[in-house]
Amino acid sequence: MSFEYGYKWLHDRASIIRMIEELVDERRDHSLQIVELEGDQTIFREGDYLENLYLLLEGEVELIKQDVIDDERVSIVTDRLKPGTFMGLIAFTTGNQSMTTAHVVRNSRAVRIRQDDFDEYLHRRHHLSYPMQQLMIANLVDRYQQNTALQVKMEWLNWQLLKERNELKRAYEDLENTQNLLIHKEKATLGQLVAGFAHEINNPVSSLVRSAESLADQLREIIDSSTAGSDMITTLFRAGLQSRPADTVNIRRRMSDLREHYPAVPRSALRKLAQLPEHLSDRLREMNSDREIESLLEYYETGKLLQNVQLAGRRIGNLVKSLKNYSRQDYGSSEQCERASAIPCRCSVTG
Repeated sequence: MSFEYGYKWLHDRASIIRMIEELVDERRDHSLQIVELEGDQTIFREGDYLENLYLLLEGEVELIKQDVIDDERVSIVTDRLKPGTFMGLIAFTTGNQSMTTAHVVRNSRAVRIRQDDFDEYLHRRHHLSYPMQQLMIANLVDRYQQNTALQVKMEWLNWQLLKERNELKRAYEDLENTQNLLIHKEKATLGQLVAGFAHEINNPVSSLVRSAESLADQLREIIDSSTAGSDMITTLFRAGLQSRPADTVNIRRRMSDLREHYPAVPRSALRKLAQLPEHLSDRLREMNSDREIESLLEYYETGKLLQNVQLAGRRIGNLVKSLKNYSRQDYGSSEQCERASAIPCRCSVTG
């Protein structure tokens, strides 16, 4: 293979195309012919074994590669061939399947070479072998330059992606540290507020609970020692102290049942009767006066109200203890984080 004037042919495709076209016309060689390619025509398809090699003389042809992206089949244009370019050169010379589909963009002209005649034209027919060899070299140089440019571009894109990933990673870490710092400060502030609230409410709640317990003891003693008291009064008062919240549906049902036995008793007194244990309500039926029943039920109501005060006081007291425990845990965790590292606290505190 001669490389004489190779530099010239690499940069003057138009001259070599004219030379090949003139040689084909002069010799009237039927095995080597110029063919017309219509726009939107497919010359060969991806996966075909090529029996002909084409040299584009005029027009434009695009090479298309099929691929699957996100479960969808797509067509990717890998190259646009200009005059002076061989179509299917690698598949034709190696005997492998074509990697792309050749699609004519607009009306074009090309030299078609059959597989059986390729070796003869490349080595024995000197009028065509030299320019064809030069064009093949030029095509291979183009393909190498194109691949090198793509590789450089890919490396640059990879570098850009790596740079952006690192910047995104740093931004995420900064955001996470800022968020943890805000959480730490919020927990510390909340801990101070909770501690202050618990301290302020603790004394009155403790006083309320102690006063309710003392009042219950004193009332029991007064009722038990009163000469005017009776066994029923004491029983009803103690029943009120030991009462528990009742279901509204059951209260209404009992009120409906008791209405038959106490038709003259007001609805408010009937509701108190419905909350009494059944054995106490049965004993009250023996009373002759509805007014007397209403009076006795006030002792039950007094015991119940006092019991509600005690229960509410104990619940508030338990809430104060929980708030104190939360504030102590928050302070302890915050101090541990500050001692362990200079970075923002990342511990989790549950109240």
